[in-house]
Amino acid sequence: MEKNSDSGKFPMLIMAGGTGSRMDFPDKGILMVKGKTLIDRNVDLLSQYTENAFIATTKSTVITKEYYYGKFPVLETEGRGYSEDLSDALSKIGTYPILVVPSDLYIYHPEVVNRFMKEALYRKKGVVSMLIGGIFSGFSLYFSKPQDVDEDHFYYINFTERDACNVNTRVDYYLLLNKSSIKN
Repeated sequence: MEKNSDSGKFPMLIMAGGTGSRMDFPDKGILMVKGKTLIDRNVDLLSQYTENAFIATTKSTVITKEYYYGKFPVLETEGRGYSEDLSDALSKIGTYPILVVPSDLYIYHPEVVNRFMKEALYRKKGVVSMLIGGIFSGFSLYFSKPQDVDEDHFYYINFTERDACNVNTRVDYYLLLNKSSIKN
């Protein structure tokens, strides 16, 4: 499968529409770590592989939508759940391969991205996804539309909590701030 631009880079879809119920704050992607939002950090970290970033928001994430208005095309989804909103956003973009990145993901080192991308491009399965400690992280490279992918065409690459984390709770954020002051 070919990358979909002359530059050899993939479009990126940032999923930023959750309710943040475990943190009581839906706009987790704009949390600051070392002077950057989680979203901006991921955009920078992934820039060698991506271009044309899109951001999917919902009515729950108005602050994120306003913060990134004009910086990225914003796709407002219905807020019916991650899978439904992902399918909706992907159908609006309509281009594959595409890298999907949750707004609340923190990757500690660029080498994690390089390792994931190298493996994903080698596998070229329908969907290649990052697990963190065996748990789905939302970070995925879609080579095909989700509805066209059967279970034999999913591939998972497992990383540890030392490689990346999802910031789902206030405790996760606190731990990330403490770790990031020591690392990187």
